[in-house]
Amino acid sequence: MVHLNKTQSPIGISLDEQFIKAAQLSRHGGQWRLDSAVRIPRDRPGAAIEAQEVRGLRDVLARQGFVGRRVVVGLPAQVLLGSLLELPPRSSGAPVEMLARAELARMHDCDPHSIETACWDLPGERQTKDTTHMMALACPHEVAEGLLDAFEQAGLDVEALDSELHATARACGELLSPDGVTAILALGWDAVVLNMMHQGQIVYHRAMAEVSMKHQASALAELLEVEPATIDAVWAQHNNTAPQQRSAEETALLETIAGILETHWEEIVADLEAPFAYIQSEHTGREIERLLLTGFGAATGNVAEFFEDHLHLMTQVVAPMDAVSCSPALGDKARDPSLTVAVGLARFTE
Repeated sequence: MVHLNKTQSPIGISLDEQFIKAAQLSRHGGQWRLDSAVRIPRDRPGAAIEAQEVRGLRDVLARQGFVGRRVVVGLPAQVLLGSLLELPPRSSGAPVEMLARAELARMHDCDPHSIETACWDLPGERQTKDTTHMMALACPHEVAEGLLDAFEQAGLDVEALDSELHATARACGELLSPDGVTAILALGWDAVVLNMMHQGQIVYHRAMAEVSMKHQASALAELLEVEPATIDAVWAQHNNTAPQQRSAEETALLETIAGILETHWEEIVADLEAPFAYIQSEHTGREIERLLLTGFGAATGNVAEFFEDHLHLMTQVVAPMDAVSCSPALGDKARDPSLTVAVGLARFTE
C-alpha cells in the first residue's frame, strides 16, 4: 500500500567518541513523526570512524526499522572552525562571503581552499552602515572527506554534512524564544557546547571539551561499577525507584552521585558567566530568556532544576518527544535527550 501523505526523512546520524546516534522521521499530514531512533556504542571509542564500523551501523539500522540509505551526518562543533567577523558593509559591493572565508582561514592559520565555509549576518541591531557583522563556520576538507569516504564505502548515500549546532537548533525550533535570546546547552560526551540563538540565527557558540561528560562518566562508572557509557541508564534505574522503596544503601548512593554531578554542573555554570554577559552586552535590551538542555548529560540527575536555580533562567531538557511527535513503539528513546541532535539532522531538508 502506498501512503501518499507520508514522506520519509533521511536518517540523521550524529557521532561522538563513545556513541552513534541515529533518527528517522516520516511526514504525516504536514507534521513530522519520529519513527525510528537508536543510540549504540562505538566499536572503537575515540577513533575516527571507518567504513567497517559504518557497515555494522547500516546493519543495526536495518534491524531497528530504519528505511533507505539516505543519511545526513552531523559535524560536531569541536571539529568546526568558527568566529564572529567584522567585514565591509554589503552596500560597498565587497565580496563579503569570500572575505569571510579568507578571514576565517587567516584566523585559524589554514589555506582558504582547504575549508568549506558557511556564514550569515547577525541580527539587525548588530549591523552598522560601516560594518557587516557576521558569524562564520568552516569545516576542513580533510574532516569532511574522511566522513564521506567512510559512509559511501559502506553503501550509504550522504545527502549532506550538517553542523550539529544548526541541527540542534532546528530540533528545538518551536521552543526558541521569539524575541529574546535562547541558550542551548548540549551536555555532550566529547564536549559541552553552548549555542546562543536570536531571531532564528546562531549569534554565539562555544565548545568546552574540558567539562565534557566523559570526564564525569569515568568517576561515576567507577563508583557504580558499570561501563561509563551506561551511567545515564543506571542513574535512571536508581532514580526512578520511589523514595520510600529505596534501601539506605541506594539512597546514600544517589546522594553521592548527585554530589559528583552537581560539582560538574557548578563548573559549567562558572564557564557560562562570560558568554552570557557578552551576549547581553552585545544584544542591547535582549535578555537571555530560557535555557534548553540536550545531550547525554541532560538525562542524568535533576539537571534542569540545578541550572534553573543557579542561572535564574527557565530551563528545560529537550528530548525527541519535545521536538516532534513520536511513535509509541519508541518507548524510552523518545525521552532520550542524546538523540535530539539526530532528530534535527533528519530534518535537514526542511
